[in-house]
Amino acid sequence: MRDSDRDRGRQQKRRRGPDHRGRGPDNRSRGPDSRSREGREKLRPITEVRRLDLSLPADVPLHEDELREAEAHVGFLRRFKTLLRLGLNAQEDLLVNGAKPPTDRGVLKHLLAKVDRATIEQALRKDALQKSPKERAAFLGGAARLSADVDLLLQYLEALADADDRRAAAEGFALTIGRVDVERLAGKQLTHLLSVIAKTFDASDRIRALFELLRNESMRKALAAGLAGLPPELKDLFGPLSAAHQVIVRGEPAPRDEEDDGSLAKGIGLLLEAPEGSLRTYPEPVRARLAELALAGGVSGQAKDAVRRILKALPKKNPAYAELWKLRIDELLVEGALDEARALVIDLGAALPGDAWIAGRKQALSDRKAGKLTLGPKIPGTEGLLRAFWLERPSAVIARAGAPVDAGRLSFEAKVQAELVLPGIAPILAHGLGEDGTPYLAMPELGAPVAEALEELSLRERLAVALEGVRTLVALAERGLSLPDARLTRFGFGAAGLVLYDLNGMQREDRERAMMGLPPMARGFTKQILHGARAPSRLDAKLRGNAPVPVLIAELAAALGFAGE
Repeated sequence: MRDSDRDRGRQQKRRRGPDHRGRGPDNRSRGPDSRSREGREKLRPITEVRRLDLSLPADVPLHEDELREAEAHVGFLRRFKTLLRLGLNAQEDLLVNGAKPPTDRGVLKHLLAKVDRATIEQALRKDALQKSPKERAAFLGGAARLSADVDLLLQYLEALADADDRRAAAEGFALTIGRVDVERLAGKQLTHLLSVIAKTFDASDRIRALFELLRNESMRKALAAGLAGLPPELKDLFGPLSAAHQVIVRGEPAPRDEEDDGSLAKGIGLLLEAPEGSLRTYPEPVRARLAELALAGGVSGQAKDAVRRILKALPKKNPAYAELWKLRIDELLVEGALDEARALVIDLGAALPGDAWIAGRKQALSDRKAGKLTLGPKIPGTEGLLRAFWLERPSAVIARAGAPVDAGRLSFEAKVQAELVLPGIAPILAHGLGEDGTPYLAMPELGAPVAEALEELSLRERLAVALEGVRTLVALAERGLSLPDARLTRFGFGAAGLVLYDLNGMQREDRERAMMGLPPMARGFTKQILHGARAPSRLDAKLRGNAPVPVLIAELAAALGFAGE
């Protein structure tokens, strides 16, 4: 050995002092990995953005951020130099042993280039890294900081999970995976990446990891194209989350395909299962869309609690969330939480004065409650029909109600009406007894009282209404059902045509008896419909005589055929 080399070695040893692990005379650590054994036991995820630019000329000084990254890289080489077995020159040896700070860009470039994939793979086969998950994870973390190799980054994330440090993996995933060139992900690498996410992260962290990836358009396209080819367990997990990201995070329209819609619903459920802290990380509009879709689709249990927490943090005065608050009000109505719904209606009404929907709900909540309904005022032009609101499926309906002594009669009529699957008969939505014994039944609002509509109808239209009504009366009689009368106050008229709402006083008897009483009722009904209109003479003669029902129907049909528009 030459004297100059020997002198240089002695000077280097003096500078390093007795601690050959990188501490100088002032006892300060030369790198982030030159710390106590206790501190080194905790794995550190990749959370740093790449700053070091080795493509610049060698004489360009390193700025502060680059120097910190360079020290981290050199600290990694120092810690694992026996496993890496790098051939170092004198300058590089000074850096790795901590005797000299890594400030020379050219030396750094030469040194770090020696840590290639073959060197890393050779080190990974050593027993020290095979037998210790923590050491393996720490090694791969340092290697991944040096390289943007996709497989190496995935190995690092897997190693973190194997070392039972999933939280570290979750914290570092976003910036770690941000180093991957997503556009170059091959099919197997995509499957590998998703497998790593599924294995590495718990539910809420898994969502965050995937959503970070899906911020990249190329990743969204890659996942959409490769979803069908994924193993079933990955498809069942990431398909719903991808659908939820598309609709909730990106705000795209919800799919119309039934299978896709089911996937979206499952994805919404997975999002709502996340801890409250995770939900709060989403921007306010995203949280609002999540709550809106959840309420529209129906939620229960833990998901319902999550929606309530989301809503609690949203401002009522923001018009953008009006529909969301309306969904919440209707959910409260379905749950029977009328006081809470009433308070929310008042708050929302103050924020949105003049809103017809809010006014309608406010009126409904001020009406008398009877079971699943709130009963409003009588409908003009009818005898026993009321405006009402159906709480079970919040909507305006038409109702009939009575005193407790009428319970048996109204129950009979409701059951018969519910069984009548006939055109022109209003279906029954709900019936029962209110808290005070009030019997009730509810029907959809299919039209206004027919008497109101007649003034606007032409002769041809009136003939069609009369024919429809007579056929409805015949259908009832053929089933052994008879009404005491056919007053117009029992009927409504709208887009669905003529509809019989009121079956009050209906009786069940044999068919022949019911048919015998039908002709005068049918003629009387037709006269009411045509009142004030100039009926054809042949039809008018039949109405003034005792024409049987078949003759009346034939004459109505003929008159309708000859009537002008």
